[in-house]
Amino acid sequence: QFMLHSSCRTENPAEADFFYVPIYASCVMSKKNKYAPEMDAWYTKLVTEKLPYFDDQGGRDHIFLWSSETYSFPSWSDYIADSLFLSVESVPIHCSDFDAF
Repeated sequence: QFMLHSSCRTENPAEADFFYVPIYASCVMSKKNKYAPEMDAWYTKLVTEKLPYFDDQGGRDHIFLWSSETYSFPSWSDYIADSLFLSVESVPIHCSDFDAF
C-alpha cells in the first residue's frame, strides 16, 4: 500500500529509476499447486514476455522480491542475474523442487 501512494512512485515508465516486481511465489505455489519446474516456466514467461521495460537496462533496474527461503525460479541466473533482489534470507536455499523439505 505504501508504494501505491508514495510520492516517489510514477505512472510514467520513462521517469522510473526502478521497476518493482513483487511476486509472492510461495502463495502461487501453494494456491495453484505448482512446483519448481512450473514456477520456473512461469517466471521465464514473466521476464521474457510481460515486463516491457526489462530489456532497456538489461534488467538492472528491476527489483525482484524473494518472499520465501528458496528461489522459486531455478534458472534465475539465466534471465535476471543483473537484477536487484529483496530477500528474506541472505543466502536462499537452492532447491530443485518446492517439496524438498
